[in-house]
Amino acid sequence: MAPPSSTVSVWLVSVLTLLTPAAGQKCPPEYCSFCLPEVVYCSGLSLEVTSDSLNYILIYLQRPMGGTLKEFLLQSANVRDLRGTQIGASLPKLTQLSIIKCDIAFINENTFKGLTKLTDLSLRNNSFKNFSFAHLNPIKTVQIFDLSSNSIMHVENPAKTIFPEMLELNVGDNQLSFIENDFFSNFPNLHKLVLRNNPLQNLTHLTFGGLGNLSSLDLSNTQLVSIADACFYGLFSLRSLDLGHSMNTMTEQNLNLKFRGLGSLKRLTLRDNAIQKLPHQFLIKERRFRVLQYLDLSQNNITRIENRKFSSLRNLQILKLSNMLSPMLPIPSSAFTGLFNLTYLDLQGNNLTMLPLAAIEPVKFAKISLAYGNNFLCNCSLLHLKRDIINGLLKTDIQCRINVEKIFLSQMTDEDLGCTAPSLNGGRNETVVYTTVGSIALILCNASSMEEFPQLTFHAVDGNPLPYNKFLVQTNKTITIMPYGRKQFTTSAKISVENVDKENSGLVVCSGNTTYGKSESFVLLHIQEQKSSTNNWTIGVVTSLVTILVVIIVIAVAITWQQKRNRERRLEDERRRNVRRTNSLSSNESNSARENNSAETPAVPQPVISETSL
Repeated sequence: MAPPSSTVSVWLVSVLTLLTPAAGQKCPPEYCSFCLPEVVYCSGLSLEVTSDSLNYILIYLQRPMGGTLKEFLLQSANVRDLRGTQIGASLPKLTQLSIIKCDIAFINENTFKGLTKLTDLSLRNNSFKNFSFAHLNPIKTVQIFDLSSNSIMHVENPAKTIFPEMLELNVGDNQLSFIENDFFSNFPNLHKLVLRNNPLQNLTHLTFGGLGNLSSLDLSNTQLVSIADACFYGLFSLRSLDLGHSMNTMTEQNLNLKFRGLGSLKRLTLRDNAIQKLPHQFLIKERRFRVLQYLDLSQNNITRIENRKFSSLRNLQILKLSNMLSPMLPIPSSAFTGLFNLTYLDLQGNNLTMLPLAAIEPVKFAKISLAYGNNFLCNCSLLHLKRDIINGLLKTDIQCRINVEKIFLSQMTDEDLGCTAPSLNGGRNETVVYTTVGSIALILCNASSMEEFPQLTFHAVDGNPLPYNKFLVQTNKTITIMPYGRKQFTTSAKISVENVDKENSGLVVCSGNTTYGKSESFVLLHIQEQKSSTNNWTIGVVTSLVTILVVIIVIAVAITWQQKRNRERRLEDERRRNVRRTNSLSSNESNSARENNSAETPAVPQPVISETSL
């Protein structure tokens, strides 16, 4: 082994002095910050340490604690090439090895040879361009491997080496644009895979083949152009999937096809993907996200939340809808229906102008974050938020707007927010009820409020109870959906007073009470004397007789008119027959006279004219 330079030798002497228990000296702060028989942390080494120098250091480390040292950290030591270094020869008992920010670009199989007990290996923040997993062949016991923050453009496993003990693999923050099909099948028991901050563009149906035990997959901040429809199919154990800022070039029409086979998913992150609208079947498809507990849709372009969009997510506990790219429309009343187990709802940065109580009623036990980025109008619809702030359910105060001035909600009174007493009987101060002695009097009253059900009470003008011997009070409550999803709460009451008399006439006071105030309305009960039954019988009889008489007259007139018509028809028929008979007789007499005349008249001789006379 070549001797190190004089400068490095001075450093080695200090390290040896530090690490030798017999010396009884503490760690030099300029070299190693923490030293124990089983743990050594050395960072901030600005010297140029070659592989030979490192081997020389490892040999010296071997003498005092090589057989007991289990954790070794070397950071910022400017070691570039480890192909001539065999760490396992000096520190065979290591279980955790971290070589960070050492500008390492080259290793081989001998680098880790002999580390048969190593379970945790970190080579992050170095200068690898390509990496072959064949170099890890001697340490198949590794369970956690961190290769992040290098400049790796390609990973390979030419020998198809199987790493059955590997549980976590981090290759994030590199330059990977392509991953070979079935590459991860060499890690059959992998539980966590990190690929974030890589320029990945395509994921095929074989990219994650063989990862049936994978529980966490991080694909955030990638540049995905296409995802095969069956890309995640087979990841039946997947619990967490992060696709934040990774699908900006994908269309939302294809979004529905990408999540088949993820029935065990509990955590899904889709933030910052320019999603405008979730497809209808994306969340409500049967058994798709039945156990989902965390959903992050923030920093998208969702402007409208449809009613019951999340109703199938019965186990959802955290929902993030903050910082949308465009102002969000008013939230409808049934937007969060079905989220019985929600504990946190983030609606910050959406330029909301109102948040009706009806919208958050299904999630009233959840912590709702609205601290900044909204534009609430100061009105009574915010009273429930003000109370949550005062009671500590909302940790951050909220500002609302009056014209252009913004005021903290906790500083406003109920009257400032316009929270007034309920409206009684449609705003009428007095109503009149007419009835008769001995009958049942019905006294009606209703009260409406935009925030809660009013409580109705009845009493006399002097405040005493109602002076009725026997009466029954019935109440009914209804909810009316108003514009912008607000709800109107109405309480209706009906008093039935039996067998009333004139002494019961007078004013009845109806009072409506809410937490915002009290309103009163008056009901005037006017009881009249009941009319005599004899008079009523007489009027009934007269009315019946008149009706019968009118009917008889109508029938008589109709019969008379019909008889007259029949008589006129008979006379007309008789006249026509007489005319025909007279005409027939006249014709016969004329014919007979002509015949008689021709028989009685003698023949008249014709004159003879002679030629002489001519």
